[in-house]
Amino acid sequence: MKKCILSFLMAAVLLLAGCAGSSSEAADEPVVKPQNTASQDDEQTSESTDSEAQQTDAAADEGQNSTSETVSQLVSDLREHEAVNRENKEVIDIEEKIYLSQMTDIYMNTEDYIGRILSMEGYMLPDDTGDDIIGAVVRNTPGCCGDDGITGLSYIWDGEVPADNDWIKVTGVLSIRTEGEQVYLILEAQSVEIKTERGEDFVSQ
Repeated sequence: MKKCILSFLMAAVLLLAGCAGSSSEAADEPVVKPQNTASQDDEQTSESTDSEAQQTDAAADEGQNSTSETVSQLVSDLREHEAVNRENKEVIDIEEKIYLSQMTDIYMNTEDYIGRILSMEGYMLPDDTGDDIIGAVVRNTPGCCGDDGITGLSYIWDGEVPADNDWIKVTGVLSIRTEGEQVYLILEAQSVEIKTERGEDFVSQ
């Protein structure tokens, strides 16, 4: 369920400066009308703002193009690894005692797992992020605010749909999906088994 997202934060800074002065020797000099000064300042400010806006737009376009190129390269690289790894038919079991460690390794070293057959247990979590994605097999894990994390994988399946919170075993090929500039992992399920014996909902390692 993890999605790989690249983002860029861009900001433009507009610097406005003004000055004014007076002296006793200037008493006989013509007084500069406030409205004329304001008009000149407005023109300068407008020109400066337009220039800054153009620079910001150009930088934003460059950043967006860079992000798209990075995502495209990431997808291309993963597809190459997936094609090679699909030749390996050995099943990788995600074990309960080291569930979180294995899932973390899958996320961190995706190129080693993409295209491989994974078999994992967890509870059914409905997932409507795609027309053919019916759910996710997950477990509760430590999160940002205690034990509120959820770790697992969404899967596609055209068979019987398990009920919410059913304990299931999903076996399938690990693949990727893209949505715009987002890339995430998904299981192409080959089998989905509803188990009568439930494992640990919460795991910490």
